Amino acid sequence: MIELQRITGMRSGEVTIMRTGDIDMSGAVWSYRPAEHKTEHHGHERVVWIGPKAQDILRPWLQTNLTAYVFSPARARERRYAEMREDRKTRVQPSQVNRRKRRPKRLPGERWTSDSYHRAIVSGIRKANVERRQCGETEIPHWHPHQLRHNAATAIRKAASLDAARAALGQKSLAVAEIYAEQDAAVARDAALQIG
Repeated sequence: MIELQRITGMRSGEVTIMRTGDIDMSGAVWSYRPAEHKTEHHGHERVVWIGPKAQDILRPWLQTNLTAYVFSPARARERRYAEMREDRKTRVQPSQVNRRKRRPKRLPGERWTSDSYHRAIVSGIRKANVERRQCGETEIPHWHPHQLRHNAATAIRKAASLDAARAALGQKSLAVAEIYAEQDAAVARDAALQIG
């Protein structure tokens, strides 16, 4: 999800609700039309263009059930459990055959929410930083999935133009797209201020 969002610049809410049936794979560049999006109440249509790099990331996650969510915490959990069973070196003890709680308070859903996606990233960073501290490596700084949209805007602006960044992000005005892509210009201004 992170890599796909980083390349396409889609919003967190758009990547979490992605379904295979919402993606038109007929051309060299795929198009994804989210079932719902931030500006639909204004009558705007949102199309996310998925190029070859993003297609390579997305392909293993596509579902045969066109209405199933592409990224599902429930399926990820089952896949993780299957890998753990496969990697097990010793025989399962009879008392551990089924250690699932009878009535768990929460089960993973069929799709991520923007909030659960963010919490998963925070948790991953926290776990990675524990290992990094033990190895004496520098820690990964905290970041939010929305920053991926800003990074995509900056990368698209560098590679093509501000208008291309505006179109890719689904922005109606260049001024809003410039806010997203402004991070690169701010860094250049700060460097010029320090160097002279």
